[in-house]
Amino acid sequence: MEADASTSAAPVASLEDPIALRTSAAGRESGKSWKSTRAATRRTQMPKSLKSKSWESRVAQRTQDEATKKLAKELKDEKQADRDRKRQITQDRKKVKEEKLRLESMAAKLSAKKIARMKKRAGRSKKVNG
Repeated sequence: MEADASTSAAPVASLEDPIALRTSAAGRESGKSWKSTRAATRRTQMPKSLKSKSWESRVAQRTQDEATKKLAKELKDEKQADRDRKRQITQDRKKVKEEKLRLESMAAKLSAKKIARMKKRAGRSKKVNG
C-alpha cells in the first residue's frame, strides 16, 4: 500500500497547485492556458501614404489644393462669362437684323398699298379718263 500511496501522492500534489489561467477582455477564462492573449487588431481607413505625413504637411497640401481648385474655377468662370457675352452679342445682332427686315418689308407693303391707292384715284379723275 505504501507504493500506492507514493504514486497517489504525486497526482494530489499537482491538483493542489493549479495552473493560473489568463482572463480575456470579456471576463471569461479560455481554459487553454497555452494560448497567449492578443490585443485587438487596429485597422484604419487612412492610406499608408498619409500615415507617414505630419499634420502640418497635410494642412499645407490641403491649402495648396484648395488654392489650385479656386484658380481653376476662376479661369473656368471667366471662359464661361466670355462665351455668354459673345452669345448675347450674337443674339442682339440677330434681333436687330430681324427688326430691320421686318420694317423694310412693312415699308414695302405700305408703299405698294399707297401706290395702288394713288393709281385708283388717278383712274377716277377726269384728266386720265378724259
